[in-house]
This record gives sequence, C-alpha cells and structure tokens, in this order.
Amino acid sequence: MNETRQQYLSQPDKYKSLVWDYNLQPRDFFVILDGDAKKGWFDREWATARVLENANYYDAIALVDMDYLSKQWGQIKRRLFKPDIKHGYEYLLRKRALSTAK
Repeated sequence: MNETRQQYLSQPDKYKSLVWDYNLQPRDFFVILDGDAKKGWFDREWATARVLENANYYDAIALVDMDYLSKQWGQIKRRLFKPDIKHGYEYLLRKRALSTAK
C-alpha cells in the first residue's frame, strides 16, 4: 500500500472527496478500485472514474493503475463528466504511450 492510499484510508475527509455521495467504506472502495471485487454496479471502471474526477492529479496517478487506465480508457472516458479531465488524461495517456514506445 502506497503512502497516498494510506492517507485516503486514514483521513475520512480526504476519502469523502472521492465518494461523498455513497455509503461505501474506504477499504471496500479500494478493493473495487484494484479490481478485486465488484459491489452491485460499483465496478473498477466506476471507481477509477471517481478518482480521476475527484482527486488531484498527483493523488490520482498514485491511486490508479496506469496500465489498467490505458487499456480501459475508452470505457472509463465515457464515465467522466468533466471535459477538462477527459482531455487531460487523454493527453497523459498519449504522452505515456509515446514515451514507452521508444
């Protein structure tokens, strides 16, 4: 578990910035985010979209599996409401793809 995740687990206000509108425990959320479980319609794509839209960039990069994000971007992108967030992560993924292709 990385330091960023530990902060979200130990600081309720920080965690609530991700999931303020659902009664979902932090540990359950991170199990879903890791793809280790699904709870009703809460799935990994949903959890990833919540992090991308509600966490700051540095926290999001530390919390989200970038390989998963890259592979599932087409699905996750549809769940994002904020155009600036979509464009920002799309740029990041294109830049990341170019840097790994070298």
